[in-house]
Amino acid sequence: MSYGKGLLTLVYKSLEYRRVNDLVLYYKIKNGLLDTDVRSNFIVVDILNIRGHSCKLIKQHCTIDATKFYFCNRIVSIWNSLSEDVVSAPSVTAFKKKIVAVHSNIVIWFVFMFLCVYLLFLLFVSFFLYVFLYMP
Repeated sequence: MSYGKGLLTLVYKSLEYRRVNDLVLYYKIKNGLLDTDVRSNFIVVDILNIRGHSCKLIKQHCTIDATKFYFCNRIVSIWNSLSEDVVSAPSVTAFKKKIVAVHSNIVIWFVFMFLCVYLLFLLFVSFFLYVFLYMP
């Protein structure tokens, strides 16, 4: 069964959709839009001269595999990879639009890179076939 059919069968959302929702949830927590006491579970970097945006998170050290996949650790890498423009969006709607735009750019880049590698592979194979079959 393919991934898409499995999602439809289980009535489950795709990984990309879940990651976007995780980021939106953290955006709401960070900006105080949710009345929750989860902020204490996140470690925010206080140093201002770091690359990227100024709201970087630090992953907590985990000795148990189950804790590696908690919400607080799951979003750190994705959140830290966002740009300052995305992180400092003025509203949740603007944040969602910027996340979707970033995600579509990443997908386009990966497809482009895959095609480049595939074309280089075909060129490499055709060169060696020419060398071994037509050269004396």
